[in-house]
Amino acid sequence: MKRVLAVFLAVILLGGCVNAGKSYTEAQLFGMIREMTQATDENPMLGISSNPYEYIRAHRETYQSLVEGGMPVAQVFIRHLEQTGKNGLEEYLMAIVCAEITGVDVEKEIGWSTAQEWLTLYKRNHQE
Repeated sequence: MKRVLAVFLAVILLGGCVNAGKSYTEAQLFGMIREMTQATDENPMLGISSNPYEYIRAHRETYQSLVEGGMPVAQVFIRHLEQTGKNGLEEYLMAIVCAEITGVDVEKEIGWSTAQEWLTLYKRNHQE
């Protein structure tokens, strides 16, 4: 048990995230988000869409890999959202991933239209 806990802590402290035996660095996680903003052969006009869910549909496997990374992935993205204060497409995709992982307003019942609005909801639901 101690060994499992030590390995888990080492992964988190070293900035990596584990997904089914695959470890991602923060740079790889941000690269996966950037990849999701790119057009695909199946959807070459994706780059002109303003609907972030179209990007998720076009890059379903990447999205699923991020979500399966669990809280370590969410913690990286939440920290990024806190530090940058940005509300671009990449941040919105990060917020969607985080909502799926944390369950905070994943169905958009309260309604959020920016990554920073989602972050406010998350913080409200996770006050210490």
